[in-house]
Amino acid sequence: MTDDRQSQIQEIQKEAGSSAKEKKRQKRPPKKISKRYLTNAGLYYLQRFPASTFHFRKVMARKIKKSIDYHGSPLNEEANTYLDEVVEDFQRLGYLNDEAYTSSIIRSLKARGASALKIKAKLREKGILHVPTEDKMLQLASDTEELKSAVKLLKRRRRGPFLTGNKKPVSGSEEEQDLNRKTLALLARNGFSYPVCQKALDMSLEEAQDILFSFTEDF
Repeated sequence: MTDDRQSQIQEIQKEAGSSAKEKKRQKRPPKKISKRYLTNAGLYYLQRFPASTFHFRKVMARKIKKSIDYHGSPLNEEANTYLDEVVEDFQRLGYLNDEAYTSSIIRSLKARGASALKIKAKLREKGILHVPTEDKMLQLASDTEELKSAVKLLKRRRRGPFLTGNKKPVSGSEEEQDLNRKTLALLARNGFSYPVCQKALDMSLEEAQDILFSFTEDF
């Protein structure tokens, strides 16, 4: 094959590649808003990402705005009516269930050793503001539950009573005091009170393991 022929082939391939990339860059226009579209889009979203009603509305509202900006219709009031109907349908069918969603978040965060304060902040971040979880939050905030969560965190980070073997500093040494300060700071950053932090840090390995053994999931 001649050099000219090879150059022509390479040029054609380059143009074909550029054309394909250009087509890929061209975004499809948003679909026009209807109740059917919001239902289908909502189901697709919830199949991939569990969400609170608040967060689901935010996601759908962005889709509505983008579509109306492009098509100029329907009116915002009409589109919001569609969304209200979809939310009601999803709540009735169980696709949107804020209480179940809240419980799943609490279970997940408790398993990672999160404090009640951190769990509350995460729930607010997720748009969980007015769900019937007050009894659960009171239980989470109890001293026993807080201590269990703190111990869970120490185990996950291998600190406090779970720091054993060669990594454990000599008792009373400056290294131990420095490590204890860092561990207290770790617990404090995660929302635990000083008494809970100190109690978790002062535990023996056996006491900490007993706490973990009694760690029950009530949510």
